[in-house]
Amino acid sequence: MEHTLLEPAISNPALTPGIRVLLEPEVANAAELCQRVQINTGSRRIAADRDDDARYAGGIFVPADNWARPTAQELALLAANGTAGTDPPSRTIRLFPIPQYLYRLAWDVGIDAILSQPPPGPQAADPLLAAFCAEAARLMRIVYAPATSLTLQLRNPELASTTYDTDAGTAIGLHVDNFDRHAIDRRHQSRSRVVVNLGTEPRSLVFINLDVMQLVDACNLARSVEVFERYRWAYPLAQLFMATHPDYPVVRLQLHPGEGYLASTQNFIHDGYTVGMAAPDLTLHAVPQADPERG
Repeated sequence: MEHTLLEPAISNPALTPGIRVLLEPEVANAAELCQRVQINTGSRRIAADRDDDARYAGGIFVPADNWARPTAQELALLAANGTAGTDPPSRTIRLFPIPQYLYRLAWDVGIDAILSQPPPGPQAADPLLAAFCAEAARLMRIVYAPATSLTLQLRNPELASTTYDTDAGTAIGLHVDNFDRHAIDRRHQSRSRVVVNLGTEPRSLVFINLDVMQLVDACNLARSVEVFERYRWAYPLAQLFMATHPDYPVVRLQLHPGEGYLASTQNFIHDGYTVGMAAPDLTLHAVPQADPERG
């Protein structure tokens, strides 16, 4: 399914400097970022799939579905410089390709059968996927870093949120990851996440381009130990920001099949997004044991 950018472009004067996107040369020229990015006019609250969990009783936030091309000024704010030390890893989304042989291997081992299974789909321990996962893990060791977890996630098309809390029985919407649970002032030291698109169509990462310390400031919270500890689980901080800043734009970054991103998802608001897709969304997820020097 071919995806095209919407017209006309919209202007979001609220967009401020923060998280940036770095395209590896094998993916696209930096000047082509405009072909991968769309921006909307903010987030909206919707009811959770179930509201018997106190964390989601007030609803979840998803992007407004009014995407358009960013302006030249907005692109300048989102494009990483690429010069070492200019954009630290904790504030950079790195878009990279995986080798074509690995993408083909995913299908050679029977992913077409996996796609016929209902979500949430199998984990990487399934025998059918052993060969693929072993090769994917080898690639992570060589190219990036050893991974503590390597899983496959299958989601339906046309979802405004692909992140699902199985215990609560609901999608959780735009959120900040919490697997290291660092205090807010140490989130820039958290491990990153690798997500690779193994499906047959482009899929999207949606995010708000502010790190968690910028969220603290935007919500007029004190930079204090008490606040940093209170939001050690960062989901309430993300919800507070979107409730008080519903018009702050959300960015949509497109990943083609065989492409992935490396990002400090414990440091900014984000989610997966399959609206506009016709085929199921299949992704590989990995969490490095340790990142290169954080910043």
